[in-house]
Amino acid sequence: AVPESPTSQMEEFMWNSRPCRGNALHRAALENDLEAAEAALRKGSAALVKERFSYETEFRGQKQEGSGEAIHLAASRGNVELVKLLLAKKADLEAQVSRDHKPHYNVLHAALFAEGRGGTKEMIEYLFDARAELSRNQDGKAPIHIAFQTGIVPVIKLVRSLMVKSKVTDRDYEFFQAPNDAKPRQVPFPLELGCKGGKMSEFDLSEAAELTLLSLTIFIAECPQCLPSFLERMKNETEDELIDIGKSIKISDIAKVLREAPEAATALLRYATVEPKKEDPFWHPLPTRVSFAPRHRLAKFKRAFNPQDVYLTEYQHENNWSFDPAAWRPPGWHEPWVDRSPGKPIIDAEIRVCLIADLICPEVFAALVDPKNADFLQLYEDDTIHAMVKHLFWKAAGKIDLTSVLLSFWSLALLLAEEGIIRTSTGSSDADAESERRLIRGSGAGTFGGSQNHLSQMQRYTDEISEASWVAYTWIACKALVDLLLEIAEFYGFWKIGRWRDWFTVANIVRAIAAGLPSVLLIAPTCEPVLICAVFLYWMRLLGCFTLMQYIGVELLPIMDLASGLGPSLFVTAIAYGAFTHAFYVVRGSAQALWPSVSTDTFAVLITAALPETAEGVSALELVLVLVAVLFFTVLIMNVFIGVIC
Repeated sequence: AVPESPTSQMEEFMWNSRPCRGNALHRAALENDLEAAEAALRKGSAALVKERFSYETEFRGQKQEGSGEAIHLAASRGNVELVKLLLAKKADLEAQVSRDHKPHYNVLHAALFAEGRGGTKEMIEYLFDARAELSRNQDGKAPIHIAFQTGIVPVIKLVRSLMVKSKVTDRDYEFFQAPNDAKPRQVPFPLELGCKGGKMSEFDLSEAAELTLLSLTIFIAECPQCLPSFLERMKNETEDELIDIGKSIKISDIAKVLREAPEAATALLRYATVEPKKEDPFWHPLPTRVSFAPRHRLAKFKRAFNPQDVYLTEYQHENNWSFDPAAWRPPGWHEPWVDRSPGKPIIDAEIRVCLIADLICPEVFAALVDPKNADFLQLYEDDTIHAMVKHLFWKAAGKIDLTSVLLSFWSLALLLAEEGIIRTSTGSSDADAESERRLIRGSGAGTFGGSQNHLSQMQRYTDEISEASWVAYTWIACKALVDLLLEIAEFYGFWKIGRWRDWFTVANIVRAIAAGLPSVLLIAPTCEPVLICAVFLYWMRLLGCFTLMQYIGVELLPIMDLASGLGPSLFVTAIAYGAFTHAFYVVRGSAQALWPSVSTDTFAVLITAALPETAEGVSALELVLVLVAVLFFTVLIMNVFIGVIC
């Protein structure tokens, strides 16, 4: 039986934000009153030191009972001298604070929690010196869990040091089975509690974390912003190499960090990119000077339009700089690094291998171009990402892009040739030529008039030219279907990695519509709006031929920023145009139609800042409205565009 304080000596006090009832020793322990504690012990019996205080409270809507001893109160308030006194009077370090009449946690836990404030280093050191055990509470939490919950870094490091001496790691606390549990249950890792608790800064978390791959994976899942400082600490404080880092980090982890914390992703990739192990340093050393000269015709062609390569890349399933002593030769893919016969430029180089396998995959590249990441261009300053993107582009994507550009160029040539054939084959006046073009495209000349003799002549031209027109339109329409299939394949790729919502951006939707629109020519070859769209589309795609050249592509990057800024400006301009058009329509009444008369007149006034040459026939209100519109556009709207451009 556990002795409780006699009712006649009852004292009331607050502990852990709970109203408690106990004796004079309990109050003295709580208030760090050493003299009062000594006096209470002199007056009381030997059992006084183990008498229990008690409390009743509500927790999450349920009544809860608890009790404890004076040593729990003293330890939670950091009263080292009082704890010494109580231990001298036979208090027990393993005495338990109870919850609902069941043992919950011991003195060390009370000292670490310290009513939620976190314990003092002096108190914890003393308890360790007194041989306090690293036991777990009723919830399966060890002292290191409590330390992370309260977030006091010096205390965490102190507990960690005792764990190292006891050869205990965070992994040892992963599961816990209480006496009444049918099977072990999983307990959150201490670092997880620290990340979710919100009491520790990113720097504190990285300083307090255990230097293991487990901590690395927890940071990736819970707080990737901690990775740069944690990896820097890991690099400086450990001598062990992370051989298993490729097995511990998943591709989904890399994609997640790229989206949530790009700076952390680059730090992780830098840490995982190391010098390969040399299997035979004597016969096959790692080269320090490498020839970057073009080695084949395609490389020479690429070099003609792009700056000097600073990366030589290979995508292989090995991490070592291997050498076969039996065959007395290295793998064939080593040749670009060891063969300097192509000549200059031969420059100093560092050969590195990324230990994370299968880095070139849809998940990673989808994260690289995530539109939510406004600073994604900064990612390409990282050597690993830059080399990875460059490798994929020149080995695969670049060839597809170049093929698409050439096919677009051919489509544009067909459009020009088709229009040229029609124009050169008709030597008539402008009005007749228009009728002839429409007849050839199949709309029928009867609508546009003309003599019967002329229509018969046009029919002969149609028979000769229609085949050329059919070839051009069919080619463009079929090319559009192929482009649309590529867009569908891209959407399927997003869906396959579980991020299909990411595909639905304005840019992707517009590109998909533009890709498939010319396919309408298969069923409506006379649709001139589609033809006009196809003309603009293929002229714009011709620009891709130049953006493949790095010299030009880099210079075009500011235009991307300009385009993103022009969007809001155009939106404001459209609203203003709509407002002034409506106002002019109201002023003019029913004299003119909204479209096209009022709309085009308003556009001319706003864009050209044209004022009426005479006030005759113009009401005073309309004249004032014209002046306001011109001032508004020339002063405000133009300055908005100038501000965006500059």
